[in-house]
Amino acid sequence: TSWQSPHISDRPEEVAEVFREQMAALVEGAPDAFILETFTNLSELEIALRTLKAMTSLPVIACVSSNDAG
Repeated sequence: TSWQSPHISDRPEEVAEVFREQMAALVEGAPDAFILETFTNLSELEIALRTLKAMTSLPVIACVSSNDAG
């Protein structure tokens, strides 16, 4: 089953909450760093990055993927 985020322009607070729930489990696992990858929506990546940086001071690598439309 793939996870699809809510439509971000409608409810950025809900998107942040979904990320927060998922990231909490990852932070608990005590990684050395985080990689946010294959985001095709820059606004969604910004929400994810802000949410993660509010939870941890660990390094984060963030990547954007473009689709055929650019």
